[in-house]
Amino acid sequence: MTPRERVIAALNLKKPDMVPFLDAYVDPTIQRTLLHTQKLSVPVISEDTPGWESWGSFERRENKFIFRLAYSISPEFVRKFELDGFGIDFLPPLFVKVKYGKQGREFIAGGLLTSDEALKLMVLPDPDDKSLYEPAKRILDKYGEKYAVHARIRLGVSPTLLSMGIEGFSYALQDNPALIEKVLDAYTDWSAELVKHLSELGFAFLWAFDDIAYNSGPMFSPSIFREIFLPRMKKVVMNIKIPWVYHSDGNLLPIIDDLLTLKMNGLHPIQPDVMDIVEVKRRYGDRVCLLGNIDVSLLAKGKPEEVEEEVKERIKLLASSGGYILTTGNSIPSYCKPENVLALIKAVHKYR
Repeated sequence: MTPRERVIAALNLKKPDMVPFLDAYVDPTIQRTLLHTQKLSVPVISEDTPGWESWGSFERRENKFIFRLAYSISPEFVRKFELDGFGIDFLPPLFVKVKYGKQGREFIAGGLLTSDEALKLMVLPDPDDKSLYEPAKRILDKYGEKYAVHARIRLGVSPTLLSMGIEGFSYALQDNPALIEKVLDAYTDWSAELVKHLSELGFAFLWAFDDIAYNSGPMFSPSIFREIFLPRMKKVVMNIKIPWVYHSDGNLLPIIDDLLTLKMNGLHPIQPDVMDIVEVKRRYGDRVCLLGNIDVSLLAKGKPEEVEEEVKERIKLLASSGGYILTTGNSIPSYCKPENVLALIKAVHKYR
């Protein structure tokens, strides 16, 4: 099987020739360290690039939006360490207060969309602008036949929460729920049009990043999820015509049955400290492919032999019948030990 075929087989709950292996993101510092290079060949998503978080994938220049190309993992890293794919960002702009920490790293300090008057700030790119997709076409022409090249998107929930701020969202939920619906409608309407185009370009799958949970549980009640969010999320996914994966950190168990009505092919990352992936596999493995569950804290604080043992265990427990893709329990950030990331990679190829 090609890497693309391997990933698609797992997403369709079939057993591929070996366990698929990729990740949501690998920090460029980690990539450069393991590749022994000072510069990657492509622009990679980076938390120390000013504007990356608030601008999303589109920088506004006067009355026109310019697509900011960003890979989740560089192709040279994918080739050298035999991952099965990488992603390209198509994330909407956020409307947030920004502050910068050391080395220019960007932090969201609060949402701006806290009143009806503030909605005039909310200007989004034209999803029918064909020029926005040209870079992706060139990448797919080069890598798409072999690798599971995917588009990284948001359905609209996470941008709404970030652009309103959790505090602003919470007050609006009580005092002005119509404001939440206006912001959410704008994002989900935009995403619904975006995924139409992305579904036609040749991506192997779409990966939707929309965090909706804390470690303790969802950010809002199941009834609010069903009433406000779920119908609008369905509006987006109805337009997805290729396999797709849903991502949210945290404990999704209180809303997982409702969430699975979106009929995603994969669920990521099954955060290991708050969700038991073996139990999730037992209950839902005939409905959705599971991705993830390798502990990021272990990659940051553990030893290489501990990482190898965890990878070996996950493959043994989850991969025998298919429907599992090995990734970390979130992504590979800069604070992970390079030797542990290398141990993860070696263990995958040893036991897959």
